Amino acid sequence: SCGVCTYVHALGSIRCVDNTVGVDKVLPHNATIIRNLVLASQFMHDHIVHFYHLHALDFVNVANVLNADVNTAAEMANANYKMVNKDSSRVSTPADLQKVKDTIKGIIDSGRLGIFNNAYFLKPGGHPAYKL
Repeated sequence: SCGVCTYVHALGSIRCVDNTVGVDKVLPHNATIIRNLVLASQFMHDHIVHFYHLHALDFVNVANVLNADVNTAAEMANANYKMVNKDSSRVSTPADLQKVKDTIKGIIDSGRLGIFNNAYFLKPGGHPAYKL
């Protein structure tokens, strides 16, 4: 198992155990409701993980971070964060984002890119299908 699908496999396993020991027909209604609520939350979480961590690199030119303006990025990050968390004092500073930018530049410049060695976003001119 790769670890991407978490609760779905756990639920499938426990349903097999329920069936094996014969409690699948007498499972309390509240237990079924709780399982379904957890499954629904996992469904939403799974879609976010799949898009941002598994599919986004097919559509997003990661190397463009080297062209980012850290001051504007910090302003945007703080404005968005404060819309959701009004009481928070957490801030993204340009210095923090510059560290991230420098780290990514170092990785790209090193040439040690692992699975991203053949990434379209690192080729001169990128890929014509990139929209973001």
